[in-house]
Amino acid sequence: MKCKQRFSLILAFFYSALLLMTENCLLSHKIVDDCGNVGLLWNCSGFNISKLPTAIPSELENGTVTLDLSFNLFSNLTEETFQQIAAYSNVTSVILHHNYITKIENKTFRKLSNLCSLDLSFTLLEKVKLMQTHFLI
Repeated sequence: MKCKQRFSLILAFFYSALLLMTENCLLSHKIVDDCGNVGLLWNCSGFNISKLPTAIPSELENGTVTLDLSFNLFSNLTEETFQQIAAYSNVTSVILHHNYITKIENKTFRKLSNLCSLDLSFTLLEKVKLMQTHFLI
């Protein structure tokens, strides 16, 4: 009986840790983005999320941030997608490759005033529609 209780306790611990990592993503040491900006990488890659976590690490406050959202379930990007992180950090690079993005609304990147690198490769965006879209960055 004790063995089953320990196993259940260990399983519950790992499940809680996984949920915590999913909510907070992973924070890395300083990196240099594609434009030469030095900052932190907030890595939310591969968590099967379709929106940004609401719990933003305090280390990102007023800092330069590369945001990795690759290999997730994002489909529609709106002005609200990056609103919270934009108010909190200086996002210079957003990585969105390998998502299911089919639509990017106008003004989606408006509040990311220092955005210099955006990776939308391997999404479901159509080249013709992308060329007709006017991003107000």
